[in-house]
Amino acid sequence: MNQKNKKRLGLILATIVLLVAVIFIEPHVSAPISFILYFLVYLLISFDIFQGAFKHIAKGEWFDENLLMIVATLGAFLIKEYHEGIMVMLLFQIGELLQSLALNKSRQSIHHLLDLQEDTARVKTENGWQEVPLEKIAIGSTLQVKAGERIPIDGVLLSEQAVVDTSAVTGEALARTYHQGEEISSGTLNESYTIELKTTILSENSTTSKMIELVQNAQAKKARSEQFIRKFAKVYTPIVLAVALLVGIIPPLVFHFPWQEWIYRALIFLVISCPCALVISVPLSFFAGIGAGSKNGVLFKGSQYIEQLATVKHVICDKTGTITTGKFTVKEVYTSETCTKEEALALSAGLEAYSNHPIAQSIVEANQGKTDEYTFENVQEIAGYGLSAFYNGKPIFIGNEDWMTQQKILVPQIKEAGTIVYLAYDGLYQAAILIGDTIKKSAYGFFSYLKEENIDSALVTGDRAESAESVARTLNIRTVKANCLPTDKVDYVEQVLRNEKEGEATAFIGDGMNDAPVIATADVGISLGGVSSQAAIDAADVVFMDNDLTKFNFAQQLSRKIMKTVKINIVFALVIKVLFLLLSTLGLVSMEGAIFADVGVTILTILYASRLLYDKHVKE
Repeated sequence: MNQKNKKRLGLILATIVLLVAVIFIEPHVSAPISFILYFLVYLLISFDIFQGAFKHIAKGEWFDENLLMIVATLGAFLIKEYHEGIMVMLLFQIGELLQSLALNKSRQSIHHLLDLQEDTARVKTENGWQEVPLEKIAIGSTLQVKAGERIPIDGVLLSEQAVVDTSAVTGEALARTYHQGEEISSGTLNESYTIELKTTILSENSTTSKMIELVQNAQAKKARSEQFIRKFAKVYTPIVLAVALLVGIIPPLVFHFPWQEWIYRALIFLVISCPCALVISVPLSFFAGIGAGSKNGVLFKGSQYIEQLATVKHVICDKTGTITTGKFTVKEVYTSETCTKEEALALSAGLEAYSNHPIAQSIVEANQGKTDEYTFENVQEIAGYGLSAFYNGKPIFIGNEDWMTQQKILVPQIKEAGTIVYLAYDGLYQAAILIGDTIKKSAYGFFSYLKEENIDSALVTGDRAESAESVARTLNIRTVKANCLPTDKVDYVEQVLRNEKEGEATAFIGDGMNDAPVIATADVGISLGGVSSQAAIDAADVVFMDNDLTKFNFAQQLSRKIMKTVKINIVFALVIKVLFLLLSTLGLVSMEGAIFADVGVTILTILYASRLLYDKHVKE
């Protein structure tokens, strides 16, 4: 809880204590002293409301809920309903606190994304290698990047080759091998040895800088929309004040009715018109829904995203780690006539045990962790290619197709989607192992729900087309965009946003650091908290606290129920208030009736909204 909310909570608690104390001592003091004590308590709980009203008035915004609250509660004091005036303000402050607590979970700064951006780089100069600030590095400079360091600026590789972890930029878990002359993006991680590259752009235009800028710009586009109650108050407040004034003045002036009676009716009119049921039940409905979501592993970062999620008609997803598990497994083992699948897997696992690469580990796991069935000699790992060794005095190789080509070993072409690892022994092909990422079980239920609700689906990924299209076919995803950089994903989402129909919203679901810009661009950005990078979580509007995609089904149904609750509360409160306002002008409502129309309706709407916290029948 931030300092502002702590202060508001302290005011609420202090007001309750002081109110009880004043009620206790009221019979023992005179009426003027009683008034002063109640008014001091009133000023304590309403000071910031007065402050807010004056600030709006200074800006030329006379009519808002703050002014109406002030007029209504002061009216209560004028007719000596001190408790009513204080309770109205107290309830209003509680509603404000609840709303503030809900919105306090909004996204944090994008400082985690800044971790991708280096401050300096080693540049080749006449005096050798020197650390130079990025902003001072010119295009065409030669940089040196050691193993385990991030690429500081986009550049062309000068070294013969480099193995680079691109997951921070592309979101794909596979390390990529770059060859001399190929361009490497900034923010990626050098996993090989010390390499050199020549810069092709300035640091301010690097991939990392663009990612940061995209997130910042997207967040700026998402300025909080004006609250419904404020818009309503601009119309409601002046009308209510004008009608109350007419009720109190016209009958005595025109028809010579008693002034005291009609002023009393006008004050009752003001008490009834107090918008507590609206200004509290609306945020409380959202807050209760946020609480229900959190109990089910769904974190909404603000009420505006609940409203938008309820109307989502387009869902765009990342692939690796979002639709798939992000964990590599052996999908199939293809063998030659001279080798069985069991022998091929055992040989491969024994040799791959010398490597820490995720693909190597998946092969070891496929052999149930057994790696000691065969003994190898002179094992060497060649980054970006594979391994070589000797078994029974003869050479054995395992790795990608390029590795086999270097050894002049002919291998068959495997057209299945995934990564292929080849095994060769004594100069001959023995087996091909298909490594793939597994589709999450929850993905099937998620995409079935989208189809059921007639929601458009799309897959955008940095992975190659074969893998993306294979996943899309399996899950019946309509649109596929492969080989996408973060900027490509943002461009596609912006295109969808431009084509949205009125009343529709677009959601993006992702998990990686590279997804942060596009998550922030969508109407509703969603990250999977169980597997997401911190930057993706920070940029998101909604966070699923595990990697279960069917949380979307629950979250959207919950959002729709919240919006239904909000609308019912608004209609109920307005109908009751309009009815009692009409009756009050006819003198058919006492102060007790006015209190019911205000506090009673407020309590009923609060109870109706609070049921969302305990309702276990939200459709999933």
